[in-house]
Amino acid sequence: MARYSIPPELYSSLVPAADLSVLQLIKYCLPLVLPSFPLTTTKDFFNPLPEGPVHIATIQDVPSPPLPIVQALQKDPLWIVTYWMEMFAVRQARDTWMVAEDNLRKMSQLWKAKGKSESLKVIDQCRAALSCISRING
Repeated sequence: MARYSIPPELYSSLVPAADLSVLQLIKYCLPLVLPSFPLTTTKDFFNPLPEGPVHIATIQDVPSPPLPIVQALQKDPLWIVTYWMEMFAVRQARDTWMVAEDNLRKMSQLWKAKGKSESLKVIDQCRAALSCISRING
């Protein structure tokens, strides 16, 4: 399983801290996500494998990916899959908070234009709170 774990010495450099504020999370630079992958999907190769214990005969029945894919996978640390999965979870949380912050900004502009100073105070308090709320608690 260690091959799938992000090395502890790299973890804090690759994965945002769990106690980041929402505003820090919104500004956090995440890796790009390719809209499509030019090679055949992994599902084509691993779909025949059942979940749980796998017997040797079952593994031998699964067709091998083309050599270029196997060679490419062999060069990369397998824990990168774990990293990518963590980043998708972080991206989902960040995107949710980005929508919330954007809505607060739009409401602030709208209410500022209408001269609703009391409403603006509430919006400002909400936006200030975003710098205190952590992404895990949020």
